[in-house]
Amino acid sequence: MKRVYIPCEFNPFHYGHKYLTDTLKERGFTQIAGGMSGPFVQRGQCAIFDRKIRAAAAVNAGVNLIIQLPHIYSCANAELFARGHVRLALLTGSDCFAFGTQDIQEDKLERAADIILKGEAEKAIAEKIKVNIPYPAARIAALEELTGWDYGFLKKSNNILALEYLIAIRKFAPSLSPLAVPRRAFPSASEIREEYLAGRDISSMLPLEYYEGRLPAPRSLEEYSMIFKAMLLLKPAEAVADTADLPRGLGDRLIAKAGILSEGLERFAEGVSGKTTTKSRVRRSLINCALNVTKEDIRYFKENPPDYIRLLAADDTGRKMLNDIKENNLANIITKLPDVIKKLTEPSLRAVKIDAAAQNLWDLFEMRVNEDYRYTPYIKGTAYDLK
Repeated sequence: MKRVYIPCEFNPFHYGHKYLTDTLKERGFTQIAGGMSGPFVQRGQCAIFDRKIRAAAAVNAGVNLIIQLPHIYSCANAELFARGHVRLALLTGSDCFAFGTQDIQEDKLERAADIILKGEAEKAIAEKIKVNIPYPAARIAALEELTGWDYGFLKKSNNILALEYLIAIRKFAPSLSPLAVPRRAFPSASEIREEYLAGRDISSMLPLEYYEGRLPAPRSLEEYSMIFKAMLLLKPAEAVADTADLPRGLGDRLIAKAGILSEGLERFAEGVSGKTTTKSRVRRSLINCALNVTKEDIRYFKENPPDYIRLLAADDTGRKMLNDIKENNLANIITKLPDVIKKLTEPSLRAVKIDAAAQNLWDLFEMRVNEDYRYTPYIKGTAYDLK
């Protein structure tokens, strides 16, 4: 048995993801587990399609098991996002952790992880932040000063995540073998989303055979602009300021700029973001503020990580993987939430309640409520409805 874990959003599942799946099989991995973001993703956006549609497409294309990354990790900064995925890789009993990279040299990535884990870059980074250099740029500059190498590749989001995966593996899961897989020149998920949200045909950009030949209407965070405006104006200022990952003073700025949300969410993000605060962070703050995810929640989950895996989709091999996970007591498996909710540990119960709230927020414009408690996993070979 060779079991590999891949962190994924599949937002949406595209040819590049199929290439990664095929590459891992060519390298001898017989079991592929994917930890997939749910309703909201790391860049602070809605998932463009419902999670079942994305999970089903991945399983139809060869991923054996898709489980959901809890919201506390999926809509978070790169460090916490990576930590959540490494945690799921351990809970699935994986031997390897595979991730995509863009135009990098692995020795540079390994050296960067060493430097950061040993704290060798902390002083240089802190000095640069003091003069208003954003953390990502400060880290690149510090690494270049310490090594004499070019670390410009860390400007790309996927490479930033690759570095965070390595750091998290070394800190929390040294038994995992990291595997960097170079990406190929397929249309990216962001390009596909941009085209589809603009109303253009994307049939040539996606492997439609894995979507049962049809696609649903896309979901965009822009739809929530006025809801977020009302939230900022009606919620106590101290509650806004206590939102997870919100820097000191940004809560007041969110409230002061709330009127811009009438012009659209991206216009608001541009008006609030700056050198030290990215638009992704602003969007994540709005989502987590709506869900009442606080700084204390993040501190709690760092010390008390949830111990469940939430099944979204599987094929026959994936079902065998679940049996193995159960027999080895690696994790609490959630197939149908009502069946196990009373048996969950306190950290898991807190996490799944946030997951349920996130799904309700995603479903706000749908004729359904508490869908998380009714979710039925997709099993390859069965039909599913495009919502």
